[in-house]
Amino acid sequence: MIYDIALLKTGLFGVVGFQEPLDTENQGILGAALKVSSSGVYFQDVHELLRIEYIRAICNEEVSNDNTKFNTYLTRSIEASINNMLWAMYNKKKPEVSTLLDNYILFDEANSFENTIDNVANTFVGYKIDLSKSNNIKATIEQIGTQFDSSEAITVYLYHTSQKAALKTESITTSVSDQKLSTISDWALEYVMANGYGGSFIIGYKQTGLTAKAINRSWGDSAIQNNSSWFGICPIKVPDYTGVEIPNVEDIISTSSTYGLNFKIKVESDLTQFFIDNKNEFGKAISMQFAFDMLWKIYYSNRNNEDKRFNKQALLIELKGTDENKEMGLEYKLSRTIKELNFDFSQLDSRLLPPNDVFSFTDL
Repeated sequence: MIYDIALLKTGLFGVVGFQEPLDTENQGILGAALKVSSSGVYFQDVHELLRIEYIRAICNEEVSNDNTKFNTYLTRSIEASINNMLWAMYNKKKPEVSTLLDNYILFDEANSFENTIDNVANTFVGYKIDLSKSNNIKATIEQIGTQFDSSEAITVYLYHTSQKAALKTESITTSVSDQKLSTISDWALEYVMANGYGGSFIIGYKQTGLTAKAINRSWGDSAIQNNSSWFGICPIKVPDYTGVEIPNVEDIISTSSTYGLNFKIKVESDLTQFFIDNKNEFGKAISMQFAFDMLWKIYYSNRNNEDKRFNKQALLIELKGTDENKEMGLEYKLSRTIKELNFDFSQLDSRLLPPNDVFSFTDL
């Protein structure tokens, strides 16, 4: 996928909000977060039945009469609609962009088992990775290859220079001489991190206390690294290291040793931050999706069956239109709104563009 729906669900909350009700009975119910609308679009403006009193009417009394629980209900409903809208966009309308950018292997040449590296106490060894300066890509370490002369458990650490604590750790038991490939999950490397932009990733292990020796790549062409246009990677060591936090960047020394490590790294385009930066473009789509979802909830509600505002047949026409005029229904309007989504992609990394240099959405 070229965007993270879980992150967007949070990032797009507050693009559309509720207006404070004018009637005294429903004033003061909504929390501040539910009234934020960065796009200037409000749910009540999309459909009459999205007024607070009507939504309260379909909730059970415990939720309807408890402001905290009712706010939670609305928050979850909005999040669900954002999620539904994003999935609809993914299934109906995809940006024309290269998705898989690189399936990178650090080393793929044959190597001898004869050359080992002596372990040095109080030394951290591994690799430094610097991503291309683009917030539209994501690199994921999918596998870590280890090659040692004996079997022993080692802990591999992943750090980023924006924070002291390790981002991830993985315990790997090495194999005797054979390279072992360990599949890992959620080791994402991104130019935009929670604590800022850029920086470097440090990945490696501590040699202190190890008896197993890493097999070095020093035979023939075995130490020739493959290149990637999306990041730089080089072996490093840090002497006099005794902690568990990220090594001091001033103490990092570049080396030519390979420390028995290999990596498989997948690089993909990632438009998550781009869409968050342009979140207000989703205003109409989010409001239409919420209206569509909420009217279905009203339709299936068993409460207020005698209220003419909740007439099942009338609601079904609101949702799906008529046989003669589907365009009057919210289902058609929502689909059209999602297809009409349009963004200025000129700020994206130009390397993501298709060969014709035109970046656009494709209707599916």
